[in-house]
Amino acid sequence: MYKNINTYQLVFPTPFGEMALSYVERPFLIQEVCLPCQNRTDPAESVKRIDWGISGAHPHAIELVDSIIGYFHGRFNPRTWPSPPWAWMNLDRFTPLQQSTLKAVAEIPYGQLRSYKWVAKRIGRLGAARFVGTTMAHNPYPILIPCHRVIRSDGKPGQFGGGADLKLKMIALEKKHSTCVCS
Repeated sequence: MYKNINTYQLVFPTPFGEMALSYVERPFLIQEVCLPCQNRTDPAESVKRIDWGISGAHPHAIELVDSIIGYFHGRFNPRTWPSPPWAWMNLDRFTPLQQSTLKAVAEIPYGQLRSYKWVAKRIGRLGAARFVGTTMAHNPYPILIPCHRVIRSDGKPGQFGGGADLKLKMIALEKKHSTCVCS
């Protein structure tokens, strides 16, 4: 997938299972975040299988990994994340409409939920809820672009790359640790 000598990866434990982060160093850009998932091999095996690169220790990557681990412990600190969140992401592989979708989802506050329809309206495409869902299905930056905060209009969770169980756990985690009321 990212066969590039300048591509690095970190595999790290969270309370929800092992995760992986793939990035390039110059300039520092996140390539992908691999969630813990019960439906596929663990992230460490995925990293080996798709050849994400060599093990790395870039200061921004370590800071991000620490922040993600803190997130799963209920210690979300948005000040440790880049601003805007996509500043460290390579969005070039997405169309402008997909980029606007990812950016709209990145703005959903911690502990709050929005529908696919809400996101479609936010990007100026009221009838594009399925497009939003498809874009979220290809989101390589889960947690950073919090696609788990996007649910169906009927209140059901909808699909998620880490599986429905993980999505519900992440929503519950944020609800428990949020000072905001989820909508």
